[in-house]
Amino acid sequence: MHSDQHNPFVTGYMGDAVARTPHLDRMSAEGATLETCYCPSTVCVPSRMSTLAGLLPSETRVYGNAECLPSDMATFPHALALAGYDTVLCGRMHFVGPDQRHGYRRRIFPDITGTQVGYNAPSFGPGWLGTTGGTRFAVDRAGAGHTSVLGYDDAVIERACRFLADYDADAPFFLTVGTYGPHCPYVCPRELFDYYYPRVTMPAVPDPDLEHPITARMYEERKMADTPPEAIRRARAAYYGMVELIDGHLGRLLDALAARGQLDDTLVIYTSDHGDMLGEHGIFAKHIMYEESARVPALARWPAAVPAGRRIAQPISLLDLAPTLIGLTGAPALPAYHGEDILGLLTGDAPENPERPVIAMIRMGVPFAMLRRGRWKLIAYHGHPPQLFDLTADPREEHDLGRDPAHTELREALLAELSETWDGEAMARAIARSGQHTSLVGKFNRIDFADDPAEAWPGDPTLNYLEETADA
Repeated sequence: MHSDQHNPFVTGYMGDAVARTPHLDRMSAEGATLETCYCPSTVCVPSRMSTLAGLLPSETRVYGNAECLPSDMATFPHALALAGYDTVLCGRMHFVGPDQRHGYRRRIFPDITGTQVGYNAPSFGPGWLGTTGGTRFAVDRAGAGHTSVLGYDDAVIERACRFLADYDADAPFFLTVGTYGPHCPYVCPRELFDYYYPRVTMPAVPDPDLEHPITARMYEERKMADTPPEAIRRARAAYYGMVELIDGHLGRLLDALAARGQLDDTLVIYTSDHGDMLGEHGIFAKHIMYEESARVPALARWPAAVPAGRRIAQPISLLDLAPTLIGLTGAPALPAYHGEDILGLLTGDAPENPERPVIAMIRMGVPFAMLRRGRWKLIAYHGHPPQLFDLTADPREEHDLGRDPAHTELREALLAELSETWDGEAMARAIARSGQHTSLVGKFNRIDFADDPAEAWPGDPTLNYLEETADA
């Protein structure tokens, strides 16, 4: 199961005493918990396309939500299909462009997001434009109610459960179930909102890092200054409610597998494409390399091979999914990987490597990239000073050592290591060229495909509403 924008710390198994996530907790107790899993990019499309291809955005050439993964770039679903698997996509994967498969042999439920270049967000009707971003408007328009996100996810899970009940082919299946939640809009049903509103904690690091130009600009562009505490609490409470809904959806899938008699001989993986800041450092949603945004939940349950209750602390990446699944199934190898086969880590046959480097990339105005090695996390910005955090001494990332003279040698060594994979100037040029193309194509599509929903789920904007909330 592949959710969208799930902060890994909003789970019971990671120690959150407020979040009610019994099915995720069960997955953790009965399988392996990858405690320090990073996404390859802190925005939807680049993260997902990199995960499928096993390559960083610098190789997929998908830098933001407007670019398409080339149809001639092989993905691990391609490889699994060639190995005899029925590769099936149910729900969200946020493919952009006419190719809505990229190795999945069939799709049994459409995406909620528009499929053409220029259609990058679902439509929730008048008054809801902007609620899918991490802006002040999204935070102000948070609370109890209903949105197309909730209806979409219900429909996706219902279709996936029906697939599991009816599947009778001889071929083994690889099923991806994609939800839009807990991605904003920050809206959940009343009973969940009322439960979480008085219980959620407020951000541990509520103040923005205005000393760094990139985070300061993000804070300004999202108009987060002077956000009332009650608005932050509403958004966080609604998000917690949405996570509980996602947990319930996972439970339905586990029950459907159990009804088939296949729960214990099926590898079940739960993860997300990136996290959500939830007000930490004054920021909501993603696009930044702080831990709440760059890390994702990652659970693997397979009693036949994965010991129950296994906790893996070393950093890993969603890029590891491609080589791991290909190695496990004996599928044809992809031409190249930026990830590693971690099956031995899952089974306990391979030791952990605390110093294993993990890289992620993103553009937010300028290109920037993260390198995690051991206790250190470096964030390099094209044209701006880097950030450096000691995650052992400073897990909340409150003390930026990016310009500390005492850490010059370490910082330069990490920058040199990152430069072997990431070239900020080259990526800036590539992004500029790509932007010229996607801008023109997007304008064309808004004319030519204005009335063509393609494979996008339309939803019903009349069912989107926000109830009045009396802030405590």
